[in-house]
Amino acid sequence: MSATPDLSTAALAFLSARRPELPPLTDRTAWAYREVARIDALKRAERALSRHPVALSEATIAGVPCLVATPAGWDGARDALYCFGGGYFSGSAREDLILAAPLAAYSGYRITLVDYRLAPEHPYPAATEDGFAVYRALSERGPFALIGESAGGNLALVLLQRALAQDLPLPTKVALLSPWCDMSALGVSADMPDGDDPTLSPEMIAAAAEVYAPGADPTDPELSPVYADWPRGLPPIFVTTGTRDVLCDQVLRLAERLRDAGTACEVRVHPHMWHVFEFYDEIPEADRSLREIAEFLARD
Repeated sequence: MSATPDLSTAALAFLSARRPELPPLTDRTAWAYREVARIDALKRAERALSRHPVALSEATIAGVPCLVATPAGWDGARDALYCFGGGYFSGSAREDLILAAPLAAYSGYRITLVDYRLAPEHPYPAATEDGFAVYRALSERGPFALIGESAGGNLALVLLQRALAQDLPLPTKVALLSPWCDMSALGVSADMPDGDDPTLSPEMIAAAAEVYAPGADPTDPELSPVYADWPRGLPPIFVTTGTRDVLCDQVLRLAERLRDAGTACEVRVHPHMWHVFEFYDEIPEADRSLREIAEFLARD
């Protein structure tokens, strides 16, 4: 691990901590990854709810279960649709409250988290179908922003494509945290000068793609939005990544393609940070990034 003198003590401790040893990811071992992630994430979600003044409720929208995080003093107008991460085989709306609760509190947005179905039990396009059903329903209510992290960033970009194809209203803004936007062999960073990503590996990315969409063409834009033919007229987009993020290269390629299409796309590449580092509430770098994302969402 290279020297990182400008990192917080908590971030340095995270980088040096041991990780659980799990078998290679397959459709038969996905449950083990889910359970390890769930135990950790639910503790973080409870901390987020205790720290941030948001009211949590359950809702069924277009037949899809959702969680709704409403900040104290919500103005009744600002809404957002949130897509959780986890490689499409793990995670849940409740687990991602570690991100959604502070974002709601900091931005003033009521955030609806879609609890889409997971692979391998429900492979592609189940998650897309669930997400788009909720997207369509929210679009009929009024304007909303779109947020996604990791695989949820992938889903957010796919929903954006479907909205364009079906001439539905576009979100007012899009915020993406380390979005997984390329499932092909070109989808991982080859040079990691700050050291390896402590949370994600190229092997896991390839395995997750196979669990989610077995035998599919990984360059299909509905799987790898970096290959989409993005038009002009998209809403402003804000993207975060880090120099340790194994998806950093593909995130930068996505931003370049969006900018080439005339989109106002802001990118924050955080030095020494890893994949969706914002998830780890013990590090101050996470909160600083979440506040910046919230500022983007709240900006007129």
